Amino acid sequence: MIKLNVKQSKVFKALKNFYLETNKMPSIRELQTAIKSEGFELKSSRSIHMYLNDLEKLGLTRRHPDTRKIEFVDRTKMRFVDVPIYGSANCGIASIIAEQYKQGTLKVSKNIVGQKNVKNLFAIQASGESMNNYKVRGKNIESGNFVLVDGGYKPCSDDKDIPVLAVIDGLATIKLLRYVEQNRIGLFPCSSEEEFLPIYLTEDDDLIINGKVIDVLKS
Repeated sequence: MIKLNVKQSKVFKALKNFYLETNKMPSIRELQTAIKSEGFELKSSRSIHMYLNDLEKLGLTRRHPDTRKIEFVDRTKMRFVDVPIYGSANCGIASIIAEQYKQGTLKVSKNIVGQKNVKNLFAIQASGESMNNYKVRGKNIESGNFVLVDGGYKPCSDDKDIPVLAVIDGLATIKLLRYVEQNRIGLFPCSSEEEFLPIYLTEDDDLIINGKVIDVLKS
């Protein structure tokens, strides 16, 4: 949360009120008058510029790169990222065709994304119950949940029980990736139901690991 001192708050409030009333940003002289109506008088344009610089440093306003006019910063864009949704993936057998086109976006807090490269992130909606006993950041992967996938993940032979989005012969599934022996890969369920069985493949099979599941977004 951004904290302003009393004088900064009055300048910012005057700026917002002027914009709300006129649908335009004030000139320095107009802002000077607006600030005075807030009970705070700035007698020089230099003083006003100093407070405008403070607001810009705090990330509340900015100067347009071409016109140099003052603009409000969209705080929503600063706090959230848009994560594309690419269809569904089965939490059972690999039976849902992998979607290659964007079906929408999810707005996700940067606190959830952390330091991950946003360009590598996408979401998939889980279908089925073969992963309903597996927790990601304390949350089970259940049918209907969106899972957040890091497409920048690169599997290696030392990996064990990594939740991944796998595409087998063009069909998508969410499973635990485990290298069981040389040139042999297992995709394992983690379910409360016993009907789900592992899938065994080799590195020569038509298998693509599209990314690692890093979070579950509950509906």
